[in-house]
Amino acid sequence: YGAIQTMLKRNWIRTYRIVDDARQKKEYLITAEGRRVFLCEKARLEELLQNALLMPEKEDNNHDEISPVL
Repeated sequence: YGAIQTMLKRNWIRTYRIVDDARQKKEYLITAEGRRVFLCEKARLEELLQNALLMPEKEDNNHDEISPVL
């Protein structure tokens, strides 16, 4: 609930419709601003993953050598 309220306040999503049944569910649509923020965050996470893949899985005992991070 908190995340949805935050996204609504930031205009990242908007209410599409309210389903009036026993639970009164709400459906949401992503806005143009929300899609822009999503794509930026996706690119940031993809870069983070690519950097993580460059890191050796097993820690080397040689602490004098520093691996470059691109």
